[in-house]
Amino acid sequence: MALGDRGVATWFSSRSPTAGVVGVVSAAVVPLLAEADTLVRITALSVTAALRSHGVGRALVAAVEQRAWQMAAAVVEVGSGRRPERAAAHRLHPALGYRDADATAARYWKWIEPCEHARPAGEDVNR
Repeated sequence: MALGDRGVATWFSSRSPTAGVVGVVSAAVVPLLAEADTLVRITALSVTAALRSHGVGRALVAAVEQRAWQMAAAVVEVGSGRRPERAAAHRLHPALGYRDADATAARYWKWIEPCEHARPAGEDVNR
């Protein structure tokens, strides 16, 4: 599936002739109304554990960036939870030119009821 000009979500996948799908990335197009511009947000990026650090994630992000460039989007954003298991992602994003924007931006979430199926089990995300 290709990233549409007004797409809500899009998937690119990386395939190996022997292993099948080895990585996926999804992205969403977000209009920035206050700036009259567009943001492309990477909403998921996953690579098979055995093929991490082999360029699969880099290629998937490059596919999103290429489509964002074709759309003349202002920025590509990617988020990642600050958990130990995300350490590899936290090395990949800066290596691809992404900067940690925490010093200049805040991100807030509020779960809307009755959305229990989307809430992490046993976690109070609205604290």
